[in-house]
Amino acid sequence: MEFKGPKGTLKTPIPAGVTFKQEEGALVAERSGDDLAAFHGLARALANNAVVGVTEGFSRELDIVGVGYKARSPGQEDRIRPRLLTSDRVSSSGWNRSQSRACER
Repeated sequence: MEFKGPKGTLKTPIPAGVTFKQEEGALVAERSGDDLAAFHGLARALANNAVVGVTEGFSRELDIVGVGYKARSPGQEDRIRPRLLTSDRVSSSGWNRSQSRACER
């Protein structure tokens, strides 16, 4: 499934047995049987993350605590915008949730 918005385009895999349809402006996930309940929740969460990512984007902040640690700004990546807030605080933002977690690693 592909999502397009002002921040870009994301392709999200949808598990077999789960389908989506648009009803009254909302995206509704349906499963073919009760045995696919976990995949139904996964597909819904992936779709929601993609919609939020291409419309609003994601942001993470990291506080660096301890003696001898300092943050410095790395080079700009295509989809992640790291920002040095202070010498002990870093922010990372982007439209792909899994990639905006760069400052958690």
